[in-house]
Amino acid sequence: MRRPFACLAAGSAVIGGLTVAAPPASAADSGSFSVLTYNVAGLPEAISSAPTPRESSTTTIGQRIAPYDVVHVQEDFKYHATLYAADTAHAYRTATSGGAGIGSGLNTLAKLPYDEDDFERVGWNSCTYGSGDCLTPKGFTFMRGASPKASKQWTLN
Repeated sequence: MRRPFACLAAGSAVIGGLTVAAPPASAADSGSFSVLTYNVAGLPEAISSAPTPRESSTTTIGQRIAPYDVVHVQEDFKYHATLYAADTAHAYRTATSGGAGIGSGLNTLAKLPYDEDDFERVGWNSCTYGSGDCLTPKGFTFMRGASPKASKQWTLN
C-alpha cells in the first residue's frame, strides 16, 4: 500500500517539475482608469429646466470631478469656461464646439493626453422635429487617449 503512494508522489514531483508556470503579469500589462460621464445642464439659465442656479452649480461640478481620469460632459454650453476654470485636475481638455444652438455641448477633460488627430465630433444627419433635438447639433465624440499604463484606449461621448 505504501509503495503505490510513494510512486504516485514521486511521479507527481517529476511531472510537476516539468511544468512551467506562466510569468506573472507585469504592471505594464494591466491597470485601470476611471471615467465619468456627466450632463452638466449647461443651457442658459433663462431656458434651463435645472432646479439650481447654473453658474454656481457648474463651479461645484468642476470642483468635484477631480477624482476621475476622464470626464465626458454633455450640455456644456453657456458655462463651459466656468466648468474648466473650476477644474484643476485635468490638464487635457477639448475646445468647446460653441454655445447652445451652435455647438454639440460635448466635451472631455482628461488627466492624460489624448491624440488630437484621433479626436472627432460626429453630428447626426437628422433630428426629430418638435422634440427639441433640432435646437442644437446632436451627435457624439470619440477620441483615442493614453491610459495610465501607456496603452491607448478609445472613449466615446
